Amino acid sequence: MKWIFFIFICSIFQSSYAELMPKLYCGEANCYDILNAKPNSTRKEIISIFRKLARIWHPDKYKGSNPEDAVKKFSDMTVAYEVLKDEEVRKDYDDMLADPSLYYEHYYRYYRRRIKQDIDIRVVIVFTIILVSLIQYMRDVNNNRTAIKYLSVQPKYRIEAKRIANEQGMLDFMADKKAKRQMSKTEIKKKEQKIIEQIITSKMDIGGSYRPASIKYTFIVQMFFMPYYLVTYIYTFIRWQIRYRILKLEYTDYDKIEVIAGYLKISRAKYNYLDEKKKAEHWAKQLWIHDNFKVL
Repeated sequence: MKWIFFIFICSIFQSSYAELMPKLYCGEANCYDILNAKPNSTRKEIISIFRKLARIWHPDKYKGSNPEDAVKKFSDMTVAYEVLKDEEVRKDYDDMLADPSLYYEHYYRYYRRRIKQDIDIRVVIVFTIILVSLIQYMRDVNNNRTAIKYLSVQPKYRIEAKRIANEQGMLDFMADKKAKRQMSKTEIKKKEQKIIEQIITSKMDIGGSYRPASIKYTFIVQMFFMPYYLVTYIYTFIRWQIRYRILKLEYTDYDKIEVIAGYLKISRAKYNYLDEKKKAEHWAKQLWIHDNFKVL
C-alpha cells in the first residue's frame, strides 16, 4: 500500500503523535464536540446543526460582545463541518478516533485527500501533455543528431554533401597547404566531418524519422491536427480498398512504393533514403507483387 511508504518516510523524521495530530482535521479538539453532534449523527443532521450554529456564530450575525471569539468559533465550526459532511473524510476521521496510534497512516490519508482536492484535473492533463511533448521534442533532437552522424558516413549523402560544400568553398581549407600545416590530421577530419554534418542538416532534404526536431511534430501540436489525420486515414483506407481490393486496379507508382515499404516493414520515409541501386533492384523485381517478394 502507498501509505506504507509514507509511514517509512515519516519514521525517518521521528515525528511523534503529539507533533502530527494537531495538524489534522480539527486539531486537538473533537469535530463532533465542536458542532455538538453525535458520532452516529447523519449527514443531514450535521448540516442542520451547522446551519443553526451559523446563525448564532457567523461574524456578520454575532450579537455578543467579543467578535474575535465569534470569528474563532465560526472558523472551528467550518473546519468541523467540512470534515463531517463528507462521508469519506468522516470515515477517515472516525478511524483516527478509533485507533489514534496509527498516526502516520492517518496523516497520509488526511493529506492525500487535501492534495487531491486542491489539484485541478485539467491542470494535471495540461501539465502531462506539455511534459510528454517536451520529452518527445528532446528525443527527436537526439534522434536527429544520431541520424545526421549516420547519414554523414553513407556514401550517397557524404558525396552529395561534399559536392555542395566544395561548391560553396567550405572545404577550401583542405587544399590550402598553409592552413593544413596549422592543424593536425585529427583536427582536419573533425572539421570536415562537422561541415558535412552541417550541410546534411541545412542543405539536404531530410525527412521521416531523420527529420530535424520541430515543435509542430510534438504531441501537443499534433493533437490539434488529429481530426485531419483521422479523416485522411479513413479516406486513404477506403480509396485503397475500392481501387485495389474491389476494382483490382494496378498500383500507381506512388502506391507501389508504399506496398514495397510495407513488405520490408519500414516507413515510406525510410524507404526513400535507401540506396538508389537497391530501390532500382526492387523495382526491377516488381516487389509490389506479393509473390515476387516471397521468393526473396
